[in-house]
Amino acid sequence: MSVKYRTRGQYKVEFPLSQVEQFDVFYTGLEIRQKIRQHDIATIRVRTTKLKWLDAFPTGAPVTITYHGQDRILGTFVGYVTNIRPVLAEEEGYYMRDIVCVAASRDLRATARQTYRNRTAPEIVQAIGKQIGFRVVTQQHGLRRPTVTHSGDTYWEFLTKLAKRTGYVLRVEGTTILFMPLPDLIKMYISRAPFLTDYADMGTVGNEPPNVHSIDAWAGDTSDDPDDLSDSTTYTAIEPTTGRVHNERQTPTSALHRGVTSRSPYDRYPSDVAVHSREDARLLAKGAADNGMMAFDTKMTVAGESGLKPYRPVTLNVKDGALDGTWVVKEAVHRLAKGQYTCDVVVSTESVVGGAVGGSRGARKTRDLGAEVAQGVAPDIMDVSRLKSMTTGPGAGMTGSTGRWVAR
Repeated sequence: MSVKYRTRGQYKVEFPLSQVEQFDVFYTGLEIRQKIRQHDIATIRVRTTKLKWLDAFPTGAPVTITYHGQDRILGTFVGYVTNIRPVLAEEEGYYMRDIVCVAASRDLRATARQTYRNRTAPEIVQAIGKQIGFRVVTQQHGLRRPTVTHSGDTYWEFLTKLAKRTGYVLRVEGTTILFMPLPDLIKMYISRAPFLTDYADMGTVGNEPPNVHSIDAWAGDTSDDPDDLSDSTTYTAIEPTTGRVHNERQTPTSALHRGVTSRSPYDRYPSDVAVHSREDARLLAKGAADNGMMAFDTKMTVAGESGLKPYRPVTLNVKDGALDGTWVVKEAVHRLAKGQYTCDVVVSTESVVGGAVGGSRGARKTRDLGAEVAQGVAPDIMDVSRLKSMTTGPGAGMTGSTGRWVAR
């Protein structure tokens, strides 16, 4: 018996301020790209006999898109038109165009000059949300910063830096800012995590048809972003008044519940980064360790679901048992055309244990720091310019048996 993939989907596009009648206009496709630490981008393909309709949308025109798969759970894109570009392959008698839109997070491109005194990072984010009219979902902590200055950077740049400084992750969905530790963001959505399987027998897993079309899995240090690696777990705090030194070392939170104790995929090499308080050191170390949940990447093409969004959890039950368990989405590309809805996703996890992954068993790997130094990469120091000249040979760029980077 053949099994149909759950790929059917629908979407609706609205331009709230448009005064143009939308006759003879056909939406023939939609693509929404979502990636951590980036603005969501939507591309709407339209076909029309009236070119004047397309000319009626200046840059900045608001747009609202709702979309869903067969699960009927709505996804929403709220944003603005950025440009309209022609499509080379046009149909006879019709004009074909792609309307490119950026999410409402574009409002964070505004700049400001402001000093925040005696506030925690979540309180600063709440104040910014109020200024620009965005809702804020955050988690409070007790560290109050005497002075934080916002000058020159856009709100987006400032919040990104504040997230890294606090050990939180930043995600903007519609007009809502999510600012919290990665494990807590995962816990918010774990009960609604999409279930992905490639089993062909409908009776094998919960009487559900397969919704994984293809999977490209591998193991090792697959992340392309040093911030996603969990070996930066030691931070040094120097009290500004007494000069007292505190070393804070943290390990990842086991938020993905993959059936094993959460652990670093690498042999750990501490980094010494000086901050001004012990609480800062603890938060930075904890945030860096928890980002280890995004160390191993797997690419998949799956049936479309609106719940596939950056930092959201997904549950895998696939033929390669090494991949079973809960993962977190790093990137998603939603494609809807001719009633079909599929997603290309990159999901990440903290560890892959047993089974064949990328042609090899297991996934634990020791990093070749000597090779990284030779290439000018310093994964454990935020400011590469602070590194001294490195020596060659085993352990290049490190001093002592702990593999500690040397800073100026």
